[in-house]
Amino acid sequence: NQSLTLQVQFSPTTTGATSGQLTIGSDPVTNNTTTVLLTGSGAITMLPQLTLSTGALSFGSVTVNTSTTQTVTLTSTGTAPVTVTSATISGARFSLAVGSLPATLGPNQSLILQIQFSPTAMGAANGQLTIISDSSTASTAAIALSGTGAAAPSPQLAVEGASLSFGDVAVNSAVIKSLTLTSTGSSAVTVNAANVIGTAYTIVAQSFPVVLSPTQSLTLQVQFKPTAAEALKGQL
Repeated sequence: NQSLTLQVQFSPTTTGATSGQLTIGSDPVTNNTTTVLLTGSGAITMLPQLTLSTGALSFGSVTVNTSTTQTVTLTSTGTAPVTVTSATISGARFSLAVGSLPATLGPNQSLILQIQFSPTAMGAANGQLTIISDSSTASTAAIALSGTGAAAPSPQLAVEGASLSFGDVAVNSAVIKSLTLTSTGSSAVTVNAANVIGTAYTIVAQSFPVVLSPTQSLTLQVQFKPTAAEALKGQL
């Protein structure tokens, strides 16, 4: 009545069904054998895994007191559902704009988070998005956040000189003088039009509107052509 226990191990290397046989030989005199059928199936290991679309978000220059958003995509790339527990942000000027958590993602499903940068002062800003999940590869993942608060656009136009004097000009003769307009602000300025009051004065060959980037200049040519011998005033 003695017993012997045999332990048989199954270690599949591929998915799918496989079979085998255990043959036990006993009494050498009678040469008896016993056969045991072995069956098993190789299965995929069920592992949750979360993959992030990026490791860093750079918002670049953003005007102070305005906002811009960028997205991060979280994708379930494992063989089992992955649960994203939370997403927290450090850095006072960054916030989570869109993204409801916790969320469970089946294999190949994705979740999009929208991150907002809202600078309140000029200068560089940094933060971090931390994502907690039950991913088998990394339960905690971090994304670096960066951006710069920039001054609000300030278009400004400077006019060279407050007056143009043409002096004495012979009747029915023309004299041309130049006037320079310069963009002196931190953003482009649009010169929509230039009009002259005074019948003897005209602007020579200039079309509008004209957009001047910072430090760019535009030279206007103003012509004076009197038709009578008298003092004439005008205004640009």
